[in-house]
Amino acid sequence: LEFRRVLFRSIDQMVRAFQGATMALKTSPVPVVVTPAGLALGGGCEIALHADRVQAAAETYMGLVEVGVGLLPAGGGTKEMLLRTGNAQASFETIGFAKVSTSGDEARKIGYLRDVDGVTMNRDRLLEDAKAVALARVRAGYQPPQPRTDIAVGGADTFALLSLGVHLAW
Repeated sequence: LEFRRVLFRSIDQMVRAFQGATMALKTSPVPVVVTPAGLALGGGCEIALHADRVQAAAETYMGLVEVGVGLLPAGGGTKEMLLRTGNAQASFETIGFAKVSTSGDEARKIGYLRDVDGVTMNRDRLLEDAKAVALARVRAGYQPPQPRTDIAVGGADTFALLSLGVHLAW
């Protein structure tokens, strides 16, 4: 029993630390530009979701895949997906079915990338393009976003709808 208590306390501390790190990226006093290339799954995707801008390689596979092993994204990815889509059902489906993009452009269609995020065709130019984005953000007078406190939780009705979705999916 004591081992479980210590284990769960350790997991809780680890999750809180990761959430703190992703929110530090999001509210950084300087613009953070993330450059995913290849695989950006799970925590890597959550880091990209919290960046001020993303400059992704064209061949980037992004996704919140934790559900595939029986977990939920714990670094704030579920919140960021909801904020991006504004649609709980669409966010739930993306996360619940562990959708993974097959390219930077598809990552935009799924919601992992925004219209303001870029895609670099030549991977050798990725860091150069990201640096240009960061410098442009500074020249434009970048101001960090304030943490949001107005994110509504769906309550019993939303829980029932999502539970039905899970039931029908299985």
